Amino acid sequence: MTTKTGPWLALGLDPGEVVNWNHQVRDGLVDKCLDQVHRAGGLCVAAHPHAPYPSGDFMFPFPGFDVVEVWNGLWTSDRPWNADNEAAPAEWGRIPAPRGRRRR
Repeated sequence: MTTKTGPWLALGLDPGEVVNWNHQVRDGLVDKCLDQVHRAGGLCVAAHPHAPYPSGDFMFPFPGFDVVEVWNGLWTSDRPWNADNEAAPAEWGRIPAPRGRRRR
């Protein structure tokens, strides 16, 4: 889902289950959405948190998310798409492990 303050994925939901995408970091709704996904047995993924395009900068706090996308691969573009490939792993190494676990 692409929210007003960054994109994230809700994986593992039943077909037809909808999660509200119309929220932003300051309204406090993201926690309710994350809880909805977790109650359904799904995973929440912070998607490309440093992507250099409008609405690509992920502003939500990482706690509560199960996964953070840290590498997007190489892109052929006239825009600096690869810049986030260095920023995300650097940040990933500085944050506490979500829910006490970390996989690389």
